[in-house]
Amino acid sequence: MSFLYFNTARQDDNALGKLAKDLKEANPKEIKSKVLSHRVASLKEGKLDREGEKKMNVLLEKYRKKAVEEGIEKGIEQGIQQGQNRLALLVGHLLNAGRMDDLKRVSFDEEYREKLLKEFGL
Repeated sequence: MSFLYFNTARQDDNALGKLAKDLKEANPKEIKSKVLSHRVASLKEGKLDREGEKKMNVLLEKYRKKAVEEGIEKGIEQGIQQGQNRLALLVGHLLNAGRMDDLKRVSFDEEYREKLLKEFGL
């Protein structure tokens, strides 16, 4: 996302100066730009551009879905990484303790693996 800052304090007698004056004007009837005047009046009077609103909602929903999908993917990746780290630590503990039979068993017995993860505080 990008932001553009516009200094409205400088109101020279050129196109940018006139725009600066229009942007500071609260009364839509005093705004020289017809497009800006119409839009400000519509917003102040509560008249919404339904087509624009629909487009914005579609766009927002698209970005929301993308963010959710990216969040899910990132969460899955983090979960896999954490699981691998826990298993690696368990393997290390079992090797250090010389518990080869337990090491073999955790490779296929999920229930036993969970029991040993708890035993080692992993």
